[in-house]
Amino acid sequence: MTDKTAWTISHLEDMRRWLVLEQKAEVDRLQKESGHFRRLGQLRLISIEDWHSGRQLAIFGAITGQSSKFSLLLGMLEEGTPVRVDPTGGGALDCSPTQGIVQEITPQSISVVVSRDWDSEGLDSFRLEPVTNSWTAQRTDAILASLGSQLGGRLVDDLPPALRQVLDRPPGKTIKKLDWKILPQLNPGQNQALEHCLLNAPLALIQGPPGTGKTTTLANFIVFLVRAGQRVLVAAASNLAVDNLLEKVMSEGISCLRMGHPLRVHPRVREATFDTLFRDSAEYNQAKKLRQEARALKSKAEKWSRAKPEPGQRKGQYAEVRALFHEADQCEDLAREKLLESTPAIFTTLSGFVQSWPGKRSWDWLIVDEACQAMEAPVWPLLPKIHQIVLAGDPCQLPPTVLSMEAIREGASVSLMERLAVQFPERLFLLETQYRMVPEIMEFPSVHSYQGRLLADDSVLGRKTLPGGSGIWANNVLAIDTSGSDFQEVQPEEGKSLTNPSEANLILKMAKELISLGLAPEDIGIITPYRGQVELISSKSDLTGLEINSVDSFQGREKEAILVSLVRSNPSGEIGFLAETRRTHVAITRARSFLGVVGDFSTLASDPYYSKLLDFWLERGFVRSVWDEDIVRFLS
Repeated sequence: MTDKTAWTISHLEDMRRWLVLEQKAEVDRLQKESGHFRRLGQLRLISIEDWHSGRQLAIFGAITGQSSKFSLLLGMLEEGTPVRVDPTGGGALDCSPTQGIVQEITPQSISVVVSRDWDSEGLDSFRLEPVTNSWTAQRTDAILASLGSQLGGRLVDDLPPALRQVLDRPPGKTIKKLDWKILPQLNPGQNQALEHCLLNAPLALIQGPPGTGKTTTLANFIVFLVRAGQRVLVAAASNLAVDNLLEKVMSEGISCLRMGHPLRVHPRVREATFDTLFRDSAEYNQAKKLRQEARALKSKAEKWSRAKPEPGQRKGQYAEVRALFHEADQCEDLAREKLLESTPAIFTTLSGFVQSWPGKRSWDWLIVDEACQAMEAPVWPLLPKIHQIVLAGDPCQLPPTVLSMEAIREGASVSLMERLAVQFPERLFLLETQYRMVPEIMEFPSVHSYQGRLLADDSVLGRKTLPGGSGIWANNVLAIDTSGSDFQEVQPEEGKSLTNPSEANLILKMAKELISLGLAPEDIGIITPYRGQVELISSKSDLTGLEINSVDSFQGREKEAILVSLVRSNPSGEIGFLAETRRTHVAITRARSFLGVVGDFSTLASDPYYSKLLDFWLERGFVRSVWDEDIVRFLS
């Protein structure tokens, strides 16, 4: 066994360990929150009806006297959340809990999609609680274990290209450079990036800084590959990223299939989901008919009759029921295989692919968007099924979300793309022309994170900021330093998040001033890294259309004006997870024309990143103290 193989096996074992640690952390988090759900008490089943693809839609409402507590679920659950349906009342002693997916929640009811096998007869009360997706983690772990066993004792080549020791099979069809044609809808750098993917096949890395059109570039590449006769698997860490790419590719008339639960897919692209396409097939009608027959026979077998059934008659009926359900499943499997075989572009989240696991099928290309936001473990199961790989993302933006601090210390928050970009920089191509930020906003992120290589497109250079802006509003960047003031962070109650009430008031005052200068509330976003501050600002705001959210929720998005509340302000210089400066990098790169930042830079400057940021903006006259006469006048 070579050293590289030994290293790979060891790394696979690390990833399996991180999966276990992350599952434990997720369970611990849910246990802390479960008390809120238990306070809800009991729910009653209002109705249950056939949905599709062998599922049922169960609608629950509050039991009499519990309606006032039902609002507790609002804000705690959302569409697509996995939940456990736990019988709590009479008749439930022999009934196991079942799992489902939340379809919709209102102040009066909650709709949950459950398996067709769930039988609610005789049950009179229920409780819902969110659950972890342990099945996906177990499936991923099993695949990683299988990959490790395949590597044992094998002589392999070096890791790149295409992680060959994992793939270990003949190369697929590779498009030659002569086949590439410049796409007029892309800029020169974007065209070079796609040519880079072809020249560096079977492994290429594309870094897309904010506003450089990474999604547009990838979508055009997918369309090009499909039209060249290639089969493409497209994946990302989040449903939103998958659907953004899918929407662009579908708009070019490309036949696509979106794997995954339809409730987690954006309505604009649900027409491409398996569930939707399946309903248009002959197999769907056949499966529906078989299930109707099975349910009718099951109901008949369960009814008591004056006539004593023949020995073994009921057992035979139940066997027939199982056979009918099995035949219906086979119809669905056949339809799924037909769709997978006939569709050249498959779109999925990384976890969705592991759940669906399309057999031994392989693809010519794998395109992973948001690759720097994905833990490694869900990426590896795709690799043996791929001939060429493109990982696209930005190591300077948010890393994978990892709950387990132990796993983070061991390296679980380092993505595969980030690791490969360091190890093989020659395979990395940086998109340089950006269409979002005016130069004043772009300059610091460019210098600090991208070696000064970002260029503002001509369309950005002529953009006006605030029509009536003057004084402190004359520049595209305004940083208000609250050092030495009473803008102090407030330590939360146990289990709560940090807040800074004075910053919250100032940020909202700034938002109202921007509106008075001509911006619509919908054009303004308020970003803060602490959930408690999000909730505090939201509770104080009376501006309809103003978006207030966390850094994570703004990743990949933009607004005409962005206001950032950094929250931390204390004499000891503690900055908590603001030390993960990629969060602040994301926050200050969401703005198109105006960026306002409020923070205590005497606290933040203990970190080199914030010290450099302050110095950079001070040199350009962007920083004002909260004690400045203009700011005092504004606050009065």
